[in-house]
Amino acid sequence: MKRSFLSAVIIVVVLLSQSASLARMHQPSRDLSRAEILKRLPRPQDREMLRAGKARLEPVLRAEKSYTPHSYDVLHYEINMDIDIPGDTVRTASVFIDCQSQTDTLTTVDLRFFRMTIDSITVNGESKSYTRDDDELLVDLGGAVSQGDTFQVAVYYHGRPITGLVQMGLFISPSITYSIGAPEGAYRWYPCYDHPSDKATADLNITVPAGYIVASNGTLVGSKLDEKRSKAIYQWSEDYPISTYLICVVISQYTSFSMWYYTDQDTMEIPIWVAASDSADAVADFANLPDMIACYADLFGPYPFIEEKYAMATFNWGGAMEHQTCVSWGFPITGNQDWEHVVAHELSHMWWGDWVTYDDFADVWLNEGFATYCEALWWQYLYGEVGLQIYMDDMQDYYANWENSTGHRFPIYDPPPGYIYSPTEYEKGGCVLHMLRFVVGDSTFFDILRTYGTTYAYANAVTADFQAVCEAESGQDMDWFFDQWIYDQGFPEYSLLWSYANQGAKGYVLYVAISQIQENAPIFNMPVELGITTTSGSILDTVTVDDAQDFFQFVLQDEPLDVQLDPNHWLLCEKQETTVSDTTAPETIADLAIQLEGGAKSSSGDMHLWWTQADDDVGVVRYVVYRSTQAGSVGDSLAGAADTTYIDPGAAGDVNTNFFYTVKAVDWVDNKPDASNQVGEFDRSLSKGE
Repeated sequence: MKRSFLSAVIIVVVLLSQSASLARMHQPSRDLSRAEILKRLPRPQDREMLRAGKARLEPVLRAEKSYTPHSYDVLHYEINMDIDIPGDTVRTASVFIDCQSQTDTLTTVDLRFFRMTIDSITVNGESKSYTRDDDELLVDLGGAVSQGDTFQVAVYYHGRPITGLVQMGLFISPSITYSIGAPEGAYRWYPCYDHPSDKATADLNITVPAGYIVASNGTLVGSKLDEKRSKAIYQWSEDYPISTYLICVVISQYTSFSMWYYTDQDTMEIPIWVAASDSADAVADFANLPDMIACYADLFGPYPFIEEKYAMATFNWGGAMEHQTCVSWGFPITGNQDWEHVVAHELSHMWWGDWVTYDDFADVWLNEGFATYCEALWWQYLYGEVGLQIYMDDMQDYYANWENSTGHRFPIYDPPPGYIYSPTEYEKGGCVLHMLRFVVGDSTFFDILRTYGTTYAYANAVTADFQAVCEAESGQDMDWFFDQWIYDQGFPEYSLLWSYANQGAKGYVLYVAISQIQENAPIFNMPVELGITTTSGSILDTVTVDDAQDFFQFVLQDEPLDVQLDPNHWLLCEKQETTVSDTTAPETIADLAIQLEGGAKSSSGDMHLWWTQADDDVGVVRYVVYRSTQAGSVGDSLAGAADTTYIDPGAAGDVNTNFFYTVKAVDWVDNKPDASNQVGEFDRSLSKGE
């Protein structure tokens, strides 16, 4: 039996952060009641809407979900585009792609580009041949380029972008023109190596009709009005490496306002572009952005694009997209901060998605699970520990209900086709980070995040990279955690039973039985908090649950009143909690059989006993075997048995000696029957097996 002994002195538990950098998070900025906080939780349909936009895009992913590694590295994109908004077309465009060869035998460059008309392609200014096969574009370099050498491919094109039902690419309309490149759709509006693993810097020079504003990534280098042509030209420069799916344009006849984020060293503008009719409500909806940036910077490290900006621009896509430094916002603007969890989610992607980007779609949880957990961290900043617990309890319940109702059970890592943007990657991923925080502690958890960020800053990472950081910072082998939560499916369902015995002056013994009763998942190995309420206060203790049934004893000074499993909502689990008032001893065991393991009529030999537990015995944890040579006498205790079998090697005597065996079941509160369960007699005059 596993035992966890507590001091007889009652401990009143107060949850405090172990990290100095988290101190401010434990000072709630809003004095709201629990009921008021609960009202601000996102509804299930709100969570679904957050994922819905990207989920619509997934069908265009290539079946293999991964590219063969290419033999060149893209260093920079320069995208030049004249967009005829009334004509719903790209009048002229050119993309200059600076590359570096990674082999001595590079003779072609493979790009992707979708169906707009190519006028010409040059390499280092010289016209070159190319071939197209659907969205595949293969450019002949005109000879081998040596490893380490750089070259520039320029593609000149025009035409009407084809978006179709997949809703990716460049959407042109008089109200709002915008691009969507996630998860793999940048190639639908500019030629590129369209995979998140190949980051590059980017410049965008966009020409639009006068009166329109162009929002994009990075820094606005310049804007000018060409009065003769009635055109406006915007020049944006993204100097930090960026994945192709994060490059964007958002164009409309916006009104705008700005907020500011201040640190001791820097000042950063937060421009917001919205429709004029939404401007007043947008001021209210996005008012917390400076505090949000400060919150996440405190937890993860400085805002990664502090030299540029953080911006938001509205569009009519029906979702939101974490374009680097310029989030595209398609949720309603209400003036009531109804979608603040999405504001927090998208902002946090600047760290987890843009600063550090997943290397391939198998690791999408490194973006979406992280951002989903950041929603809860913002609630902790606003409402303290109670806010964190409320948000995580809601997230855990949402995911458990989704998995149980749909039957969709699969590992977080490498989700099946159709489920890259599913609750498994979002909500379960967030829950896993919360459990990791519980396992390693606050201080180590946030050290992990900061180290992970700085190690893979402006680059890409995979799950194994994150695990390696977890192990280095915690000093633990984390295979046990990642194997069950990332690479396997499901979650535990716990059944808790408890009872106690009054020991008089010695206090009380509390007995706790925890079973894992899930049918569609493996047995989990997790630390589990138990909240114990007694007549004089509360105790919080942590036990390890790693079997189908685990049993624990606690020595208490005062009478226990209640036991709660995971009272602080650390675990993704379902739970059933029951008080056991009836501590009746186990029922009689059935079918005791005995066989001599030795020669017939031998004076020595092993006695092999086996028996069957009664079907309705609850909480039997072991058996005690007794042996006697007198009928009706229990005799001496031989040993305990965990299974329903026992071999007695010490049954020695003359051939006429009879042995009587008694087996008593012992339950999880140390009860066993006073009377014999059943006496089995073995007569040595019988032959083996009779």
